[in-house]
Parts: sequence; C-alpha cells; structure tokens
Amino acid sequence: RLPSEPDATYELDRIALDNVERIEIVRGSGSALYGADALGGVVNVITKQSSKQGLKLALNKNLLTAHGDQSNNYAANYDSGKQDKFRYTLTFKQDKNDAWYKGNGTTYYPFGKRNYGAAHFEYLPNDEEKWYLDAS
Repeated sequence: RLPSEPDATYELDRIALDNVERIEIVRGSGSALYGADALGGVVNVITKQSSKQGLKLALNKNLLTAHGDQSNNYAANYDSGKQDKFRYTLTFKQDKNDAWYKGNGTTYYPFGKRNYGAAHFEYLPNDEEKWYLDAS
C-alpha cells in the first residue's frame, strides 16, 4: 500500500526508476495477500536494497505546446546504503506544470505546483527480520 496518498490516483513518476529492481503484475483478485483494495489486481513495485550510499538529482524541463506551456520537474533521492543494522532513503520532488488543454477544454494532467516527499527507514536486527517505516 502507498502511505498517505491524498489523491485517488498515484503518480508512478514519484518512484525513481534507478531505485526499482523489478515490477510484478498480479492479475485478478489479490485481496487475500494485499488487502481489500486489491480486488482487480496488483502492481507490485520492488525497490532495490542498496548496500552503498548514493545521491541522485534530476531536472526535467519540457515545452508542451507552441503556446509556450511548460513542465518543470525537480527531484532528489538520497540512499544511506546499509549501515550496520540501519538503512534509510529520502526522496523529494517538485512538479511545476502549466495547464495543457485538450480540445474539449479539460487538461491532460494536474497543473500548478506540487511538492512531494517520502522517507523509508529500515532496522535489520538479524538476517531473518526487518522492521520498517514508510511515510510520504
């Protein structure tokens, strides 16, 4: 489950692809394993377990139309790597999008300025046990 998601949809671009090990698609009901919200299926994104420290910065600037509409995205991801029995990851992202209208007057995606932050903390007391806390 995704923690504290304010919208009905989840923007997958909030997960850095460099941090994804693999993606599993579970078709049909997955309620027994994943809870009541998994009635129609599950998209399970498995992230990498880094053993070394790393920082990634990203800047994307796009011109959407000939009218000068723009999309600006800034992101930072820090992974502490495994340090003794602890590991944590911090991710921050800002999206600034101009409204880009379809022919019927609706927009293609949410516009304006949106800020995201996420943190993942792990405590590994032994090789068979992991405690974790996720927040966004």
